[in-house]
Amino acid sequence: MNDERIPPIPFWIKKQVHKPCWSLRYIIKSLFRDDLEVLIKKINKCKYVVLTDSGSTALTLGLKYLKNKRSSDKVMMPSYCCKSVANAIISAGLRPHFNDVNLKFQPQLGRTKVLATVVPHFHEMKSPIKQFRGVVIEDKAQRMQDPLRGKFGILSFNIGKQVQSTGGGALVTDDKRLADFVSEHLGVQGFWQTTTQLINYLLMVNLRPLTFFVYNILNKTGIVHREEDITKRYEAVNKKEVTFQPKKINFIQKKLTQSQLYNSNPIFTQKTRPILVKCRYLLMQELAKKGIESEWVNYPLHLQKKYQKYTSEDLTNTEKIWKQTIITRKE
Repeated sequence: MNDERIPPIPFWIKKQVHKPCWSLRYIIKSLFRDDLEVLIKKINKCKYVVLTDSGSTALTLGLKYLKNKRSSDKVMMPSYCCKSVANAIISAGLRPHFNDVNLKFQPQLGRTKVLATVVPHFHEMKSPIKQFRGVVIEDKAQRMQDPLRGKFGILSFNIGKQVQSTGGGALVTDDKRLADFVSEHLGVQGFWQTTTQLINYLLMVNLRPLTFFVYNILNKTGIVHREEDITKRYEAVNKKEVTFQPKKINFIQKKLTQSQLYNSNPIFTQKTRPILVKCRYLLMQELAKKGIESEWVNYPLHLQKKYQKYTSEDLTNTEKIWKQTIITRKE
């Protein structure tokens, strides 16, 4: 049975899905060096790196640059994808057009004429860069160790990404005009924005076991209510207005990201894995009993009310695999 309920969470986590690769040695080293751009250039084999406050900022500004030079207002992207990508497309004054993925989570070619195609590397697995329509944009948030193959690439340093920090992102490219355009449109993050990002990160990642323990107690006592209905939960989340204020990466984001890239072996070794099962919720319940956190990701955008007005290709595989996929830590 394909169960669409929100994944159960362990009362106490023994194994969590997302864990940062911290090293005190490299954190201290990063405080005395400023070479994040150099590290990213070396990894991606690109000429230019622009550091931003998020991957969404990098994508939005990159699309605004393309928008000034092309006529189409559609950008192709998988429906099986993070809503931040769709929101970035909308923030750029363009329209997302959803395409399908195959059973290996690789985006498929579409038939519609578009300005650009966003090609994500889902679950740390490499997606081939085919003859996609329009300008090819690589979403490298979950796999950044390969050389750049598109017009530009987007990196994101946040929860659930390959490099986990308090946020931050980057645009990588060989196009100097594009890099200059993005750089010229970046402001500076305020103190409050930096502080809230740090607190959120500590709660969601470093203090996740304690957070879930407290949350479960509050849920059992009825003090908080955990919404299980997927449609209602996403409708509530999507009501929040998305505001676009492009900023530069801040000091904390930069140093924490930089420290992890000094020791890239644990970063670039696949840490999570997708599993396709028929009875997803039953398996997740059993894992939760053993203290093993699991999750499903990427509730298809075309099924969410906010994005149903946008066009799409045939999405047969997307509707099949998201109901059967869970993510666990590969250990």
